[in-house]
Amino acid sequence: MGFLQRIMTAAAPLLCGLACTLPNGQAQAADPQLDADFFAGKRLTYIVGTAPGGGYDNYARLIAKYLPRHLGIRAAFVRNVPGASHLIGLHALVNAEPDGLTIGTFNTGLLMSSNPLSIDLRELSWIGKAASETRIFVVAKKEPPNEFEDLRRHDHQAALYATSGLLGASHLQMMLIGQAFQMHIRPVHGFSGSETLMVVLRGDVMGSLMSLTRVEAAIMAGKLTPLFYLGHPRPKFPVPSLATFAETDAQRALAKQLSSMTELGRLTAAPPDLGPDRLNTLRNAYFDTLSDPELLAEAERLNMPIDAWHGSKVEHEIATLPQLAEIAQSAEKSANMDLNR
Repeated sequence: MGFLQRIMTAAAPLLCGLACTLPNGQAQAADPQLDADFFAGKRLTYIVGTAPGGGYDNYARLIAKYLPRHLGIRAAFVRNVPGASHLIGLHALVNAEPDGLTIGTFNTGLLMSSNPLSIDLRELSWIGKAASETRIFVVAKKEPPNEFEDLRRHDHQAALYATSGLLGASHLQMMLIGQAFQMHIRPVHGFSGSETLMVVLRGDVMGSLMSLTRVEAAIMAGKLTPLFYLGHPRPKFPVPSLATFAETDAQRALAKQLSSMTELGRLTAAPPDLGPDRLNTLRNAYFDTLSDPELLAEAERLNMPIDAWHGSKVEHEIATLPQLAEIAQSAEKSANMDLNR
């Protein structure tokens, strides 16, 4: 049984009775001002595919705090819909009324796989993204593995690394990296956020691929050793990029694609078939919110980097992802073959 099938088996009780059909389209508005007036005084729901706490929830709550002043709504309420590697939240978003009053954020790993709900994420109404997510692979032990090449040693038991769900970005990225760079590693699933950091610091597992903001303080304090990083911006401390270790065209291409993928961090979307004028109103308000001086000041205090993109740019970038999804499917097949040996 493939890992996508296993995750859906686990999620089946939560999804029972829910339809997976995309909602029907609605008539496009003719006047942008009518869409701006539509939002006046209304309440917006912001779906987050995790439990309260953690990066996705924190970014959503920060945006929800300032969005009303730029969209004209009365309030934006965060609704946490956790479960099945963000699939439950994504399902709730896709099946919401496409009227502009429901938006959502979820794990970018869902962009890298053929999700078991058969939802084409290119059909979502993309509103924008809030940040780029540089990722760092870190270890805590002083003895091996403490260098990149140690991860490729096959003369010992596979090194265990902590990761989130089977459709989480950290798991899918490490699966691809492990396959491309012939690493002798094994995932331990079920960790997220501060849990992941804790098990690495304790030495329960060898290491983990985590967001820069999550591990930067521990690295600067000398508690974690960074082995490589993906994405932008470049960390302030010395650490090589994954591309540094690439020796083949395939490895270089993967490193480049995964680094580009990290720029699509903290995405926000509305259900499919949202009228273009209303979508543009949402996009502009979202981008203006992330340019708000008060939000930027609060984000800096909370160590939440902001690198905002307008939804039109997000939509364009996501249209280029099918190639990466094909690579992920290939890695998935290899991983399943390995598990069944």
